[in-house]
Amino acid sequence: MFKIMLFSLILMLSISFIQMIHPLAIAITLLFQTLLSITLMGSLMSSFWFSYITFLIFIGGVLILFTYITSISSNEMFFFSSKFFVMIILSTITVFLLIIYLYMHDFSSLLKSSDKTIFNPVFDSMNNLFLLKIFHKPTSMMTIFLVMYLFLALMVVSKIINTSHGPLRQNLN
Repeated sequence: MFKIMLFSLILMLSISFIQMIHPLAIAITLLFQTLLSITLMGSLMSSFWFSYITFLIFIGGVLILFTYITSISSNEMFFFSSKFFVMIILSTITVFLLIIYLYMHDFSSLLKSSDKTIFNPVFDSMNNLFLLKIFHKPTSMMTIFLVMYLFLALMVVSKIINTSHGPLRQNLN
C-alpha cells in the first residue's frame, strides 16, 4: 500500500510539473519528486545505498542547473494561479480514488506476494554483488583513486575561478 501511495504521489507531481513556470517552483517540485522516487527505489531494494548515491548525484546536478537558471532568469514574482490549484485538487482526488479502488479490490495482497517472491531475492543478490565488486581488492584502489581525483578537481576548480568576476554576475565595483 505504501508503494502504491508513493507511486501515486510521483504521478501527481509529474502532472503538476507541466504547469510550473517559475524556476523556484520547478526546483521544489523536482526535489520532492526525487525524494519520493528515491524512497520508492529504496523500499524496493533491501539496501538504501544505491538510492542514497543516486539522490546525491541527482541533487548535485539539480543545484547546478537551478543556480544557472536563476542567474539568467528575470526577477519575477512567485505566485500560484487558480488553474494550478484546480489541477492539484483534481489530481489529488484522482489519486485518492485510485488508492481507495485498489484497496477495496484487494490488489495490495497481490502486490505483497509478488514483492516477496519475485523482486526481493533478485535485488538482494544484485545489491550484494554490486557492493562486493566495488570494494574488493582489485577495484578498491580504483575507488580510492576516483575519490582522490574528484577531490583534487574540486580544489583546482575552486582555486581557478575568480569569485568577483564570474560568468553571469555583474561587477559591483
